[in-house]
Amino acid sequence: MPEITLKSIAEHFGVSAATVSRILSHPEYTGREPEKAAEIRLYARKLDYRPNADALALKKGISVRTESSKEIRCYLANAQVHSFLNILRAVEQQAMACNCIIGHKYFRRDTERLLLDDTCLNSVQTGLVIIGYPGMDTLLDDLYEHYKGNVVFTGLRRVDSPLDQVVCDGYQATWVALEYLYSLNHRRIAYLGRFEEEMRLQTYLEFLKQKDIPVNTDYIFECPMTEDGGLEAAGRIAGMKADMPTSVFCANDIIASGLLRGLTDLNIVVPRDLSLISIDDMMCAQNMRPMLTTVHIPFESMGNFSVKLLVGRLNGEHERMTRVWLPHQLVKRESCKKI
Repeated sequence: MPEITLKSIAEHFGVSAATVSRILSHPEYTGREPEKAAEIRLYARKLDYRPNADALALKKGISVRTESSKEIRCYLANAQVHSFLNILRAVEQQAMACNCIIGHKYFRRDTERLLLDDTCLNSVQTGLVIIGYPGMDTLLDDLYEHYKGNVVFTGLRRVDSPLDQVVCDGYQATWVALEYLYSLNHRRIAYLGRFEEEMRLQTYLEFLKQKDIPVNTDYIFECPMTEDGGLEAAGRIAGMKADMPTSVFCANDIIASGLLRGLTDLNIVVPRDLSLISIDDMMCAQNMRPMLTTVHIPFESMGNFSVKLLVGRLNGEHERMTRVWLPHQLVKRESCKKI
């Protein structure tokens, strides 16, 4: 099979190599054709395209490694959460900075192969960073055994497993967002996001219960964690007319971006007619009009700490399970108003 390069991917889609590089390097970038950007990312994943680590290192001013006995692999257990790609990028950059080999990237569909793949496990020190909760603690335990304890989990929830963890509490981040809407006198608060294995929805329901707000199932909208998901939901929300909620909590910034675009097309003005808040604080949040109020999740730090923790374990610097908690922060912008 011929080598997969930026140039070959660019030729396949009829775009420039620079465009492909920008799309693959920045998960939030869509350019003028969001659908094509998504197709390029999917195509690169299917071919297991990995950029030349030395070239990336030189571009970022990092010394090029000459020899390494450590390999860092990644398991993106929840690829539906688009922002987790930011953690993946940070892991790769920090691995290069630590003079480690960037190994295979696995996705949920590769779970069986991940447990069977023992390539290099005996010839080099190999560690695994698990990004996002895979839905089963037993799988985490199996990976812990397979990689001889050299595993770090990072995500928005603590896991009941002996492996090292780097966590930003998504439960508390969701609560902070909802509490802010509540402080602005919003009581008709809608939820927009995924249902299955979704901590944000559970938090939303617990919040309503604590605040003695009756659960209105008409205000709970299931949608994929994508811009198209938010765009489609805009029509459903607008169709409620007089019963429309006064505010919407979106499970991530990408959904909020699509929702805002859809509401604008339907002449519903944010925040005059509807307040909007979400979680992530991706680059797109500042570029929206109005700018999006959201909760900042330190994705880059999550990736950096995960690699440092994993390299420390590979070096024998710690043996007991280590858990690192990273803070979130409410970022107030223009998409919410008091009623």
